[in-house]
Amino acid sequence: MGSSFLLFSCILSTLVVTGFSLSCIECEGEDEKSCKGSSITCPPESEFCLATLKSTNEDGREVKQYKKSCGEKSMCSQKESFTYSDGVIKISSSCCATSDCSPPMPVLPQTKTEKNGVSCMECRGSGDTPCTSSTRRDCTGDEKKCVSLTITTKPAADTSLSGCGTPGLCMKTMDFKTGGTVQEMKFSCPSGSGSLQYSLFLLIFAPMFLVKVIG
Repeated sequence: MGSSFLLFSCILSTLVVTGFSLSCIECEGEDEKSCKGSSITCPPESEFCLATLKSTNEDGREVKQYKKSCGEKSMCSQKESFTYSDGVIKISSSCCATSDCSPPMPVLPQTKTEKNGVSCMECRGSGDTPCTSSTRRDCTGDEKKCVSLTITTKPAADTSLSGCGTPGLCMKTMDFKTGGTVQEMKFSCPSGSGSLQYSLFLLIFAPMFLVKVIG
C-alpha cells in the first residue's frame, strides 16, 4: 500500500511539473519568416518565449540576425546599441508568456546624434593584436558607457572592439548562429567613463597647475 501510494505521488508530481512547463519555438534566421524551428521545453527559470533581433551596420552594409528561444524576464524589452569606429550594433528583444507563442517583432532603437558628455576610446583588434588606441569618440544619445566587445567566431580569430554603448550591455553575453557558425559576443564596461576620467584628471592636475601659476 505504501509503495503504491509513493509511486502514485511520483507520477502525479511529474504530471503536474510537465503540465506547467513552458514550451517555446527555438530557431535562428535573417528575419522572422526565415526563423523556422521546433518547440522545446524551457528550463524552470524561463517564464517567457523570447525574440531577439540584432542589426550590425558596418561601412554602410547592414546585416540582421533574428532568433527565438526561451527567456527570463530580464531579457525582455531590451533596447541596446554599441557604436565603434566603423559601425554600430543594435539589439532589441520582445516576449510573450504562453507556450509556443509568437513574440511581437522587436523594434531596434533609434539612432540619436546629440552628445551626452561622455567620450570613450574607440578601436578594433584581431587575434593576438590588442584593441588599443588614442582615438576617442564623443558618445551620443543613450550610449553613456565605454563598452568593450569581444566577438568569437570559430575557427576565425577573435575580434575586439571598443566604443560607446548603452548601460544594459555591461556584462552581457549573447550568441548567434550564421549557417553552421556560432558567433559569441561578450560585452564588458571598463570602470569609469570618459567624463569621469576627465574629471579625475582635473582633480589631480588642476591644483598642481594652480600652485605653479601662483608661485
